Amino acid sequence: MMITADMLNTNQRKAVEWGKGPLLVLAGPGSGKTAVLTLRIANLIKNSPEENYRILGLTFTVKAANEMQNRIRDLLGNDSKRVQLCTFHSFCADILGQHGSLLGLQPDFQVITDDKDRIAILKDINDSGQIEVNDPEHSLKLIDTMFKLGIMPYELPKYFKDGHEAQCKALQNLFESYIRQLVNDNQLDFGSMLFLTRELLASKPRVARQVRTVYQYVCVDEFQDTNLAQYKILRLLCPEATSNLFVVADDDQIIFQWNG
Repeated sequence: MMITADMLNTNQRKAVEWGKGPLLVLAGPGSGKTAVLTLRIANLIKNSPEENYRILGLTFTVKAANEMQNRIRDLLGNDSKRVQLCTFHSFCADILGQHGSLLGLQPDFQVITDDKDRIAILKDINDSGQIEVNDPEHSLKLIDTMFKLGIMPYELPKYFKDGHEAQCKALQNLFESYIRQLVNDNQLDFGSMLFLTRELLASKPRVARQVRTVYQYVCVDEFQDTNLAQYKILRLLCPEATSNLFVVADDDQIIFQWNG
């Protein structure tokens, strides 16, 4: 059964009717967090019939995004086209498909998901003589740690103790070579999608302004499972203290603790 506005309690109604500015909604499992987020999106669209901006809804699974899209369609009909409901990675792929050429990507880039293919890239880097990669499997783990924590190569020195400058420089070179090879081959993995989207929004202010103009409201489901890389992208999408970022979460229901 779909929850409708007349079924909300007082706190749920306050969240649904929240106007501008950021809001964090904390609630336990089965309390209707996703329904509140869905109804808030519908409420925003109903109250802005003459506006052209779209609302960005970010989820963690394709299934959840599709379910929310169906609910919004049932509530709004054709007006549901003003909502972009997707996973973080789908959103990043869309942004990179539109603007990735500024970073050297072509719009038809391929997405690789198998670690064997990613390890093969590191072996190719080693074989080409760019840098020495003695242990591709371990190197990939280091790269993935940087991806999950949203660490840029220039930020690495603060993660190394004094006397380990050589190891730091080696990891910087490894990471940069891996990203460069991906872009040269016109392919991305999931971690590099987040990395390059952050780099694009941070280094290309015009693109960032355009994205923020299109998506004036950003809503996030299951916010407790956001990793640092995703969080840093959110900060670029919603950089001001008054930005319209609306997130729902249950801090006792964190299932991706390995994400950082």
